[in-house]
Amino acid sequence: MALLAGSPAIDAGFSTGTIPASDQRGFARVGQADIGALEAGPVLLVDNSSDSGAGSLREALANATTPGSRILFNLPSGNSRIVLSSGHLDVPGGRTILLDASRLVDGSGAPRLEPDPVRPTNLVEVGGVTIDANANSRGFSLSAGGTLSAHTVTVTNGQVPGNGGGIFTAGTLNLIASTISDNAAKRGGGISSLQGALTLVDSTVSGNSAGELG
Repeated sequence: MALLAGSPAIDAGFSTGTIPASDQRGFARVGQADIGALEAGPVLLVDNSSDSGAGSLREALANATTPGSRILFNLPSGNSRIVLSSGHLDVPGGRTILLDASRLVDGSGAPRLEPDPVRPTNLVEVGGVTIDANANSRGFSLSAGGTLSAHTVTVTNGQVPGNGGGIFTAGTLNLIASTISDNAAKRGGGISSLQGALTLVDSTVSGNSAGELG
């Protein structure tokens, strides 16, 4: 089983000795090896909160063609909201993507450290990214055969006339420490999962509305 976003096994292995250069599937070990038979995959960095274009989340999702691709966020904690203006974010079938906002990073991929609000002299890791659908679309659409694992992501302000105001999934969706809130649809105000698999771990679905069928 591939590692989920935020797994402590990511980048926690040894890169020396007898460890093979590729994982069990033949995919290359990237940088510091992960613990386990399956490597999490290459890293794509989101370094702005634009809806589209270079460095955007939309571009990173489009470029995440290698199974197990991991998307990290180089965003300041005060600007960690991405407002969608050109429709939902798409995860096609055949993709396996880890969307990891459990800790924001700097340009090198190292954890971003900021002053602790309680003890400003202490530096702490910060995390969390909000996807704001701008009441014009849903946040994500996941096609059959696709897999999306999202860690510390909030999807909000989605609105569609059909199914899945926050997320529509026909694939495999794993939400970890995430929130789906204040979305609206005819059916499945927060999430519509008609087939595939849906797993929520330490996550919240609240404040969503639907005309019928939840």
